[in-house]
Amino acid sequence: MEDRRFKIARFEAICSVALALLYFTWWYGFAYHGTPEDPESFHFVMGLPGWFFFSSVLGPFVFCVLAWAMVKLLFRPVSLDSKEDRDE
Repeated sequence: MEDRRFKIARFEAICSVALALLYFTWWYGFAYHGTPEDPESFHFVMGLPGWFFFSSVLGPFVFCVLAWAMVKLLFRPVSLDSKEDRDE
């Protein structure tokens, strides 16, 4: 029978990798696909090109908040002691 700590660790690892992949997709999408080919048609946000603002300024803030929420809502505290250590 598998230790429940490994199930919890696997779930948390999958959530973390999923969030990292989502962040990469966000960044890549805005940085490479959110850029018009003609620099004259750039959309500016706070003096920065829109693709840069959304990929490199807003993105890290959004994903820090998402990471905090993920840890608060999905992660659980787990004892790192082995079963033998707990029995003593």
